[in-house]
Amino acid sequence: MKRLFSIVLLFMSIFSPISESAEPESFITEKLIFEHQGKDLVGVLSRPEVVQGQKIPLVILMHGLAATKEYPIIKDTADALENKGIATLLFDFSGHGESGGRDVDMTVPRQIEEAKIFAQYALQLDWVSSVTLLGHSQGGLVAGYVAAEFGAEYIPYLVLLSPASVLIDFAQTGTLSGQYFFDPHNIPNTFPLNSYFTISKSYITTMSDLPPVYKTAKSYRGKVLLFEGSADVVVPPSYVKKYADSYPYCTFEFLDGDNHSFSVYHQQVIDKIVNFVLQK
Repeated sequence: MKRLFSIVLLFMSIFSPISESAEPESFITEKLIFEHQGKDLVGVLSRPEVVQGQKIPLVILMHGLAATKEYPIIKDTADALENKGIATLLFDFSGHGESGGRDVDMTVPRQIEEAKIFAQYALQLDWVSSVTLLGHSQGGLVAGYVAAEFGAEYIPYLVLLSPASVLIDFAQTGTLSGQYFFDPHNIPNTFPLNSYFTISKSYITTMSDLPPVYKTAKSYRGKVLLFEGSADVVVPPSYVKKYADSYPYCTFEFLDGDNHSFSVYHQQVIDKIVNFVLQK
């Protein structure tokens, strides 16, 4: 991993973010903009003021397939972490929220590369004691891949909220959440996922470029906190249980009656995430 740090330093010398700061009395919020493949990726870094030599943990939060950094379980978790003096970094994947690009150009491999940009940026901040990745749904799938690629030496903690490994099968079945979207033997160039988000054939075909998801999870040696609701109809619990069985050091929270958005045990989930980060 020594080579990784040389890559990070080279990366930072080329891709420094545009920063817009607003400084309340004891908290600093910065808007970060990275250019990647001709598109602006927009993030928001929030942290308490630190004295010389002080270090604090930072959590990078990743939203799901058709969501943004303002999605309730993401934004509310970030607010709770900040209230406990923990730094957060929220960002929109390309084609989502404030970031540039089109929804139809979105793929999971592309999101992995975008997430790595923010992880690399966080790793070079001298006031950060540890970096935790947190991802919901497709953001959880992405976070799992990124954490494994960097390794526990650099990303020691991982929080996954209903990570969407079911999307690998989506490419083969054409169905998701009990709905039929396409014929896997005749994939259309584009098709609507819902009334406001369209995905493309490349989103489906690039799924085969991903490493085996559970084998990748097994390779990660950091500490994992994993959540799933029994009433999740987007990601069937059986997929998340495979994650729990794959990670060597995993605490699995299975929530009876909760859904994909974690709206039933919303605050309890957030409290457990905050405690996990504080304890580490």
